[in-house]
Amino acid sequence: MSEILYFIKFSEEKYANKLIQNGEIFFNKTKKFANDPNPERGDKYEGTEWIDKSKISYIKFTSPAFGERILNISSESNSEIVQYNHNYLLYSLFAVTQEYLESIDSFKIDERMIDFGDTAVIIQNPKSFLNSILYELKKQNISYKYNIVKYDDFNDKKTNMNPFKKKIEHIHQSEFRIIIEKKDDNPKLISIGSIENYCRKMSTTDLIESEWKIEYK
Repeated sequence: MSEILYFIKFSEEKYANKLIQNGEIFFNKTKKFANDPNPERGDKYEGTEWIDKSKISYIKFTSPAFGERILNISSESNSEIVQYNHNYLLYSLFAVTQEYLESIDSFKIDERMIDFGDTAVIIQNPKSFLNSILYELKKQNISYKYNIVKYDDFNDKKTNMNPFKKKIEHIHQSEFRIIIEKKDDNPKLISIGSIENYCRKMSTTDLIESEWKIEYK
């Protein structure tokens, strides 16, 4: 996994304040995102085990009365089969990684991130932040996994899914996620304590309008 230099959490200001002051981490249900109509927050493939979007070219059937017949399928016809398994909860962050910055001189946050909330919390010590979350999960005997999300084009093929794979249309979200076991049908809230000493709050609009320049010593 590439080194993470910063985490950014986009949310409404009231939730941003709870994160900063109390370290509130809210793990939500995958169905929440699968059913969200907003194209940025929502993802109909959230919680899937596999997706099959292979195009069917023809159907062949055999009948005692008519023999063998071939039914051609229109090339414009789209088929999609999805297998869901909503057995985990998740918490997501925007990740600024060393690997990404090595290939560019500057970058800007995509304007579509405004759909996640009007406030951005820049977490300047991602290692301490992540370790605090994992410590609390271990203390509560909650199984977890975490990783940077990989993005893929799901068109015209069968794709085996996992919680760290998303459609290519969301690549600008640069997502890092932590998933935990789902013990019942409810979201999970934990608290890691204040993170005020290593974060900065600003409006999402101001962050989107800012340019990040890369400088090396």
